[in-house]
Amino acid sequence: MKRTNLVTKIVSILLFAAMAAYMGVYLFRSLSRDIRTAPAVCISVEESTLMTGIIVRDEQCIESGEEYLSICAENGKMLAMGDTIAVAYESEEALKRAGRIHELELEKQYILSALSDGSSDNSAAKKDSSIKSAVTQLAAAAARHETDTLYSATINLSALVLDKNGINATEADLTAIQDELSSLKQTAARDTKTIAASESGLFCSSADGYEHIGHEDLANLTPDRLKSLSAEPRDISRSVCGKLVSSSAWYYAATIKEEDAGRLTVGGLKDLSFGRYYSAPLSAVVVSISPPSDGECAIVFRCTMAMAEMLTVRFADAEIVYDSSEGLRVPKEACYVDDGGTYVYTATGIRAEKIYIDIIKDMDSYYLAYISSEEKSLRENSSIILTSREIYDGMLLE
Repeated sequence: MKRTNLVTKIVSILLFAAMAAYMGVYLFRSLSRDIRTAPAVCISVEESTLMTGIIVRDEQCIESGEEYLSICAENGKMLAMGDTIAVAYESEEALKRAGRIHELELEKQYILSALSDGSSDNSAAKKDSSIKSAVTQLAAAAARHETDTLYSATINLSALVLDKNGINATEADLTAIQDELSSLKQTAARDTKTIAASESGLFCSSADGYEHIGHEDLANLTPDRLKSLSAEPRDISRSVCGKLVSSSAWYYAATIKEEDAGRLTVGGLKDLSFGRYYSAPLSAVVVSISPPSDGECAIVFRCTMAMAEMLTVRFADAEIVYDSSEGLRVPKEACYVDDGGTYVYTATGIRAEKIYIDIIKDMDSYYLAYISSEEKSLRENSSIILTSREIYDGMLLE
C-alpha cells in the first residue's frame, strides 16, 4: 500500500514538472518573439484652417404697411418677377372674406372630385389609379410642409375613397358655391391687393438686419473693416415681411492668420466645410486677400452652391481645406529602411512577408502610405507586424 502511494506521488511530480517545463518554453518563445500586429486602415487626411466669418448676399427687404397680411411665398423657394409674395387686406372684414373664399375653393374641389368619381365611365381601375395619384400628392405636400396643398390633397383623397352613395353633393350645390365665390372675389378686388416680386430671386420670410451689406461692400476689405461691418445690425422695420435674394452667388468674408493666407491665391478654388449647416464641402473661389494687419488678413470667397440651404445662415464657422489625401495608416514602429526604400512586414498566412511602401505623408506617429494596385503591395486590412526581436522575409510565425 505504501509502495503504491509512493509511485503515485512520483508520477504526479513528473507530470507537474513536464507541464511546468512546457509552459516555460511556451512563455519564453512568446516573449522572445513579441509579435504584435495592427491592421492597415484606409484613412483620409486633411490640412485645414478654421475661421469665423459673415455670409453676404445681394438682398432686398420686402415691406408692406398693411396691418392684415398673408404670406403666400414659400421660404427658400425661387420666385420669378411678378410672382405673388403676399396678399394685403385693408380690413379685418377683408381678411375674413379671404378665409371664406379659401373654404369655398376647397368645398368646390371636394364636390368636383365626388361628382367625377360618381360618373358612369369611371372604372374601378381608373379609380384605383386616381387614389394612388392622390396619395402620392398628399405625401409630397406633407414632406414639403405645404399647408394649403396638404389640405386640398386631403379633400381630393377623401372624395375618392368615400362611397359615392354617402356623398350628398349635386350639380346644384356646385353651382351655388361657384356663384358665391364669384361674388366674394368681385368684392375682394376692391380691398385686397397682392405684393409681387419686383425681380426674380429666393424668398426668405425673415430678416436679420444685415441685408444692407452687399458684395460691393467687400471690395478692399480689411480686418478692421470686416469687424465694423459685422458689429451692429440695423433695426428691422415692423413693416418688413421678408426679403428677396436676387444674386446667383453668396460671399463668405472672414479673417485668417497671415501664414494661412499665404497658402491661398486670388482666383483659386478651395473647399469650404460649414459643418452642421451643410454636410458636404462647398467649392468657392478666392475673390480677394487683404494685406496683413497685426498678423491677420481679410479674405473673401464667392460660392454659387447651396443657395437655398445657406439662405438663413449669417455668421458661421468654416474650414478651408488646403489639401486632402487618402492612403493606408502605417505605424512608424513597423517601418524599416534599406537600399530599396521603406518597407514593413505583414503576417501573410503563417509567414512574415516583406512589402515595400510609398509614403505620401509623414504624420506624428504614423505614415500615410500610397494604396497600390500591384500584386505584392500593402492592402487595406493587411496585418502589419509591429515588433519582433527576430524577423525576416518568409519567417514562420507559428
